[in-house]
Amino acid sequence: MLNRVFALLLLSIVITIAKCDTIDFWHVYYNKERKLICNEQTLNALLLDRGSIKDEDSIIIYYYNDSGCSYCKSELLTDTSGKTIYEIKPKEPSFRTTMVIPAKLLKQSSSNSFTLNFAEKKYWKILTITLK
Repeated sequence: MLNRVFALLLLSIVITIAKCDTIDFWHVYYNKERKLICNEQTLNALLLDRGSIKDEDSIIIYYYNDSGCSYCKSELLTDTSGKTIYEIKPKEPSFRTTMVIPAKLLKQSSSNSFTLNFAEKKYWKILTITLK
């Protein structure tokens, strides 16, 4: 009996100390073709040919997290000036945020390098897009 009490006590201490933590991840598609599966530990870079971008092309990012976020926003920024090219605001709390970026915005820009930053409470880079 004492062993069971000790085991339950030990188990409850371990559960209290150990916290479950998941890592956010995202899938990057160019049109309907998946190009990248990313997380905080991977190289998150997409290389596109400027000449092959069509007006109807899009970059789609499915961002998954464990907590859902209604106040999150993402911005596509140029590396050179920090100017916001495109901003996406999620409509409702979700464990998956979908970001659709018209590729023609990149083609029309004079910059060749872009950074997609995602914000929950502060911004952090999730993707670098380079045009060749």
